[in-house]
Amino acid sequence: MNTFRMKNTDLSVTAIGLGSTATGSDVDGETSFAILDRWIEAGGNLIDTAHVYGLDRVSDVSRSEETIGSWMKDRGVRDRIVLCTKGGHPDVDPKRGFGKPRLHKDELENDLSKSLRSLKTDHIDIYLLHRDDPAIPVSEIIDWLEAQKKEGKIRYYGCSNWTLPRILEAEAYAKETGATGFVTNQIAGGLAKQDEAMTKYTDMLCLTPEFLDYHRKSGMSVMSYMSMNNGYFQKRIRGAEISPFSARMYGNETNEKLLLKLREMDEHGINLTSVMVQYIMAYGIPVTALFGFSRKDQLEELLEAVRLPVPAEDLRELYRIRWEEAAE
Repeated sequence: MNTFRMKNTDLSVTAIGLGSTATGSDVDGETSFAILDRWIEAGGNLIDTAHVYGLDRVSDVSRSEETIGSWMKDRGVRDRIVLCTKGGHPDVDPKRGFGKPRLHKDELENDLSKSLRSLKTDHIDIYLLHRDDPAIPVSEIIDWLEAQKKEGKIRYYGCSNWTLPRILEAEAYAKETGATGFVTNQIAGGLAKQDEAMTKYTDMLCLTPEFLDYHRKSGMSVMSYMSMNNGYFQKRIRGAEISPFSARMYGNETNEKLLLKLREMDEHGINLTSVMVQYIMAYGIPVTALFGFSRKDQLEELLEAVRLPVPAEDLRELYRIRWEEAAE
């Protein structure tokens, strides 16, 4: 599996990362262990989780982190894993969406301490802030992260779903103070165009031409989540049921045009999972594409797909549709 050195770190990470939103919750423990076993056997090293994944609201413990921690301890593989977890996610109300931001010092310290305990480790390789709170000066946030780094609780840190202006502000403060600063940006990087209203509701930012330009110039890596767009295009082509969330998130004219091109590629025998992977790899930036699985055979399909070529002219056409439409 291809790897790259993450800028401003000593970490070599695989270009494909294992997402674990459903690990230990929607995906049972035995299946989760089987997927994790196959992942490391295949040469993968980056595992992405979060304090909020499978969160037990009573105990304030992440089932995802607990399962991954138990697996690492049982298999004795902690030193082979680049472990990424996230804190600072707002409280979630099923009826009203996200509550207030949670980036105050005491909230972050709660999340980090719970993550370390659940993951059964004394340090996190990459600690990400799951959301931003523009009301808090970036200086306070970076200073807190640097303090955790000096204590050895985290090795490096980054952000997820932060706007570009706030990332630039954090970068400037880090340079001014000699801090490490953010080493990666976790953001939605799949092919499909997101609905603006849904993006605002979920606070899930996606790659834009401005973000791509920044990452190409700065060399800061990207972790692409929702890399398969919840299987939206594959399900549409196969005539499978689309979830209400996906229908609202991806039901737009740009994606209909992309769907026509993908149908044509599918009819010519081009593997659509390969397309989703190669599209992200062709951004021309240091990127890890994150993928999550509910079954081991889905992982096997991906491992096969990453080895299959996709015609360059087809990728160029997908880029033209996606980005020209985005600019209109």
